[in-house]
Amino acid sequence: MSDAIAASTTRGWVQNKPEQLLSIATYRFLNRALLPPFYVTMIHDSDEGARSDLQRIRDANRGITTGQLDGDIVQGNPSIARKLELKRGKNTLSPKQKVTVATLIQCGFPPIVAWSLREVYDGCCEAGFRFAGNVAVILTHLEMELEAWDREAEIVKTTGASRKAAARIVRPRKKSGATWKL
Repeated sequence: MSDAIAASTTRGWVQNKPEQLLSIATYRFLNRALLPPFYVTMIHDSDEGARSDLQRIRDANRGITTGQLDGDIVQGNPSIARKLELKRGKNTLSPKQKVTVATLIQCGFPPIVAWSLREVYDGCCEAGFRFAGNVAVILTHLEMELEAWDREAEIVKTTGASRKAAARIVRPRKKSGATWKL
């Protein structure tokens, strides 16, 4: 087993995975841009073999199933609810996720499947979610931040540099007076 594979199987979270970076950006976007009242949660990604069979059995007995999607979005007044599945690159829905999507569509709650932050926003708009007036600024900011994270992750993967060193390489110095505080 290679060192990279061994490292990814010893823990469930790999900070340089594109889908996990999109998950972080999506969570931040929805929490900043949706109008209250709302509820957003992102479900932990697959364990990639890091969990024991006993842990998987416990999950199954608690109702945690394979094929679950990445997140839940609920907004009130009037109530809207959608499941969210995030993909990056060329990956597609797994066979079990396709069953989940088909079941949700039959139930009248088609999930949002997105490969980018913009597609998350478009899917939410299509579903009827309501956003704050500055949604375009928030979306642009987080798309730029996600691009920077992707560049950092690529540097970490290709050079083996630390994330801190990669951040110094990617991020230009701040100009005085320019802030992106949202």
